[in-house]
Order: sequence, then structure tokens, then C-alpha cells
Amino acid sequence: MQIIGTLSTDSNGERQIVNPLIIMHHTESPPMPVGMRNKDVGGGEFGNPPVGQIGVTGGVGLNTIGLLVRTFGRVQSVGGEFMTITDGSGPVRVSTAYLPPSSIPSVGQYVAVTGICGLVTEGSSRPRYIIPRDGSDVSAMNSVGSGFQSAIQNPFASLHGRLCGRFTLSRQLRAPPFVGEVPAKLILCCAG
Repeated sequence: MQIIGTLSTDSNGERQIVNPLIIMHHTESPPMPVGMRNKDVGGGEFGNPPVGQIGVTGGVGLNTIGLLVRTFGRVQSVGGEFMTITDGSGPVRVSTAYLPPSSIPSVGQYVAVTGICGLVTEGSSRPRYIIPRDGSDVSAMNSVGSGFQSAIQNPFASLHGRLCGRFTLSRQLRAPPFVGEVPAKLILCCAG
């Protein structure tokens, strides 16, 4: 797969490719999400913004903006266009914009959530944020103990391959590796 376009930053600080031309050479199976704790969603800064990718407020470690991730937690609140979950390590906002009303859980329910790790800005704050692709990305769990294994399946099994794939993409576009931090909204929807 090749992606050709103009690299820019949206109003929230997320890197993106504008007007992309996507060339598919062959199809692959859909990507598997990277499992992580709530406090790891978003991560720290990668590179030197605005050329690199900023992270979430208070984020440390690997920047996960644009990656397909999976996490779990107890629903703390539901309202507007998002809900908030926590596993005890910190809250994560989950977009409900693409979810049918029947798949939005109740406060107090335990859920596993898969989605694109995005970036939203509220004043000077950038909370952890996940955008599920559809209703099947949010699933109820019976309890934390039984749901944890299904929610977090070998979180680092394919992380190396995904990062290498992103840097390979940047070399194909003849740009420095940190510019390859394109939003996975394009990459993850189109290739593994």
C-alpha cells in the first residue's frame, strides 16, 4: 500500500494526510489492536511538535495517537458525544458518535473498547481519547477479572511490526521517520 498526500496537523494537534491518494497493492487481514492500560492511551510527545505528534496531557511513553488500541474499564459517565471509562489507572474518553444507541453501555458497567486513539483539545487539556469504529468495538464484560484477559491480549505482540511499517511508509514518501506519524485513521482502515 502507498499513501501520497500533504502532511498537516488538524486543529486538535493530530497529524494527518490531506487529500490522500491511496494505492492498494494487495489486501491484508485487518490489523489487530494494541492492548493497553488506560494510562498508556495517547502517550507522550513523539518528535518535536508541530513536526512530530503531540501526546495527551500528562502522557508518558510511546505515543499511540493514530493507533488501533484496545482497553477496558468501568463506565464512569455517559453524555453528549462521549463516555468516560477507567481501569483505575486513569480516565479515557470514548467517542459515542459512531455507536448505535443500543451499544452505549450504562454507568457502572464494565466494557472493553477497541478504537483509534485520537486527540482532542479542550482549552489547554488533551485528554486520553478513543474513537470506536462501530458498535462492535464496545463490548460488555461480566467483571474485571473475567474481562481482563479478553480485553488485553498480548499487548506488545505486534507492536514492533506496526512501528516498523509506519517508518517504512515514511521512507517510501521520502520523508524523515518522524514525519511518518500519519494518523492511523487512514492507515488502519486500509491496511494491516
